[in-house]
Amino acid sequence: MIKLQDNEKVAFAGLLHDVGKLLNRSDEYRKNCTLGTQHPHLSSWFIDYLFENNILEKDNELKELVQKHHEGPYYDKSINLNSIEETREKNGLKKLGLIVARSDNYSSAERIEEESNFGKNNFKTRPLDSIFSRINLRKENEKDKISRYKISMLSEENIFPDIRDENPQTALNFVIDEFLKEVKNIKVQDAKSLFINLFDLLKKYTWSIPSDTQRKVCDISLFDHLKTTSAISLASYNYHIEEEGNLKDITLESIKKDKDENHFLLIGGDISGIQKYIYGLENTKNTAKRLRARSFFIKLLSDVGAYKIIDSLDLTIANIIISSGGKFYILAQNTENTREELLKIKKEINDTLYKEYQADLFLNLEWLEVSGRDLGEKFSERYDELNDKLDVGKGKKFIDNILHEPILENKDYGNGKKVRLCPICNKFLVGENEESCPHCLKDLEFGSLLPKMKKLAFYTKNIDDIKQKEGTINLFGILCKIIKDEEIEGEPYLVNYYSDEIQRNMGYVKDVYGGYVPLNDNGAIKEFEEIAKESSSKNLGIIKGDVDNLGLIFSVGMSGLEEEIKNEKTGKEETRKGVISISRIATLSRMLDNFFSYWLPKTLEKNKKELGSNYVVYSGGDDFMIVSSWDKAVKVSKYINKEFNKYVANNDDITITIGISITKPSDPIYFSSKWATEAEEKGKSSGRNGLVLFDTYIPWENLEKVFGLIDFFGKNYRKEKENNGIFNQGFIYRLLHYTDMAESYETTKNPKYLKFISDFTYDLSRNIIPKLKEEYKNKGITDDKLINEKIKKDDRIIKLNKYFGIEVIENQEDMKFLKIYMRVVINYIVRKNRENREEN
Repeated sequence: MIKLQDNEKVAFAGLLHDVGKLLNRSDEYRKNCTLGTQHPHLSSWFIDYLFENNILEKDNELKELVQKHHEGPYYDKSINLNSIEETREKNGLKKLGLIVARSDNYSSAERIEEESNFGKNNFKTRPLDSIFSRINLRKENEKDKISRYKISMLSEENIFPDIRDENPQTALNFVIDEFLKEVKNIKVQDAKSLFINLFDLLKKYTWSIPSDTQRKVCDISLFDHLKTTSAISLASYNYHIEEEGNLKDITLESIKKDKDENHFLLIGGDISGIQKYIYGLENTKNTAKRLRARSFFIKLLSDVGAYKIIDSLDLTIANIIISSGGKFYILAQNTENTREELLKIKKEINDTLYKEYQADLFLNLEWLEVSGRDLGEKFSERYDELNDKLDVGKGKKFIDNILHEPILENKDYGNGKKVRLCPICNKFLVGENEESCPHCLKDLEFGSLLPKMKKLAFYTKNIDDIKQKEGTINLFGILCKIIKDEEIEGEPYLVNYYSDEIQRNMGYVKDVYGGYVPLNDNGAIKEFEEIAKESSSKNLGIIKGDVDNLGLIFSVGMSGLEEEIKNEKTGKEETRKGVISISRIATLSRMLDNFFSYWLPKTLEKNKKELGSNYVVYSGGDDFMIVSSWDKAVKVSKYINKEFNKYVANNDDITITIGISITKPSDPIYFSSKWATEAEEKGKSSGRNGLVLFDTYIPWENLEKVFGLIDFFGKNYRKEKENNGIFNQGFIYRLLHYTDMAESYETTKNPKYLKFISDFTYDLSRNIIPKLKEEYKNKGITDDKLINEKIKKDDRIIKLNKYFGIEVIENQEDMKFLKIYMRVVINYIVRKNRENREEN
């Protein structure tokens, strides 16, 4: 049975101190707790549950730390830190308790102590508010409506707000029952694996529980509060042990100094060179598999970097505060040993990346000293400072490596062997008869295995027997192995799982990597040529998008929040500026990542009949890239934007911009992605919150009008060998010419370009009106006067005249549409019907 050491007790106590906030919302569970009805009593009950089910060896000290994590004279003795029964000399247990209690405070500095305000809100029914509801980039734009989540297990269906519980107690009891059932099934033999499983289950079951129920707005998840409290607790413990030697020598006063002295280190890791690496494929053979592997490798590199750091610094997975989109942030102890380890890790990783990956990728690793007060009250500011350091670090990429090893050596240099550049990546040397380099071979292997991956195991020791097997890669001393259906070998550091069919006999944590690949009828990954064939013109649409103003959202967006608090001295309610704590930033980051990493790939898979085949190259953090057939790319983009608006509680300060490039499947992916990036950047520079298609920026609010006209032309387009429309290809091309003239007139104001109106009028009378007359005669109308009257009122004539006739001169809105968007409409129709070209 598992017995905990002091550092483990502190980490577990931080993680479990408020688990009672899940349990005491339930009338049933609160009634059955003999210790009391406040949440610390229920947290203590949960520790007993671990003991009774032989998951953890009975440990009264852990129970004391969990139950008595409140500090202050106004707390009941049964939950008060000062009432800890000391079992060690020199107040050893109370020191551990103070670390946990203070860490709780730093994690939740935005929170009012609920007991001092008890009864203001009904904690049993208080839902979690959407953190997106109050993001405000414009002070005059008040956010009155608050969206909320129902109590539920984490799933792609449940992460959207504004879902009401009809019977919250029933839903709550179901969640608790399932949580306890899964906890009971944990069968591990070491503290680290137990911690990982509890961490994973708390994320699954407490993500939608508010960490505090006594404020006007409760937008911080209980999971993020538990996670960050554990991280701060362990970092604090490690700091004092490393600086002061042992628990006996640590004083209560030195622990209290955590608040104002920089005892913590906020570490930021950022993989740079991602775009160049992922798309660095010169050959289009097996592009889909290789692209998938390279995208996955970036996530792997970020995860391994973070795991290597926490393993080296004796931290837990909870200390990885944020991890998404090729970035991670870790909270650690601010000691000389920590800084030395970070320098060693940074050098080891980047030496390998410089030599083995030809300096394509770089781990930008920086850190910042912070205090407990910073974590609690100024985390957004410190987060910005660290990001500024990371931006500076990008400019010093491989500076030490270049100074000491300016020329990258290769084993094949100067040995007389006939070599050539790898035909796939055009980067590494290969033998004359070799098809590709080892890196491209590994890409092909991983790209083939990833669709079948059920788990991903990470090993830090005893890796020699595993490293030569299929689906393995050794990164900086950590071995990663793809698991399909086979049993997991050895004792992995932890195991990511991607389906829920697991037995918790080792350290399991749910993972998503923001990737989805469509499969053909044979179960193989669809190549880009197959996806392109789903469109009439056999072209691909490369979709790239991300969240607008993300930096402002994390800083300015929450800085204007105001909260009602009780002044402890006067007892009166006061309004103060909102606090952006580490818990709040962690919640915001995780909720954003949930949409892109978790919801988006799963939804594209689920709706493939409607949205077509969509190859998710990457999706995570705040951005994504998807390969689709070109026409479905527009539909997918509209769908993503619509659902994202719902997800962020229809907050018009949180928007996305998407760029689409239309390419041939034979075009190298490097160029295709570059064109999509340029389209996205045009959208950013043109106003954001829109779509760029055919090199034209279209705000989302105007997209329906553009596609309404596309539908109009599409319905009336006459295809080859069919007689079901009045607009043929020649007429459509002439409309494009009239559009050119209208654009020239708007730019130059030269009246000669207004000739497009008379040209159009003549074209209409010669080519369209006769067809309409014939159409009406075929309907049995023989009176020419009646036919002419009907033609004047015909929607097809009205719409054409609206944009190309004389009346467009007098209507600035229609002229603006003609000048800006008509080219998109016509290009879309031309490309959509390219296979059905008809000469006029």
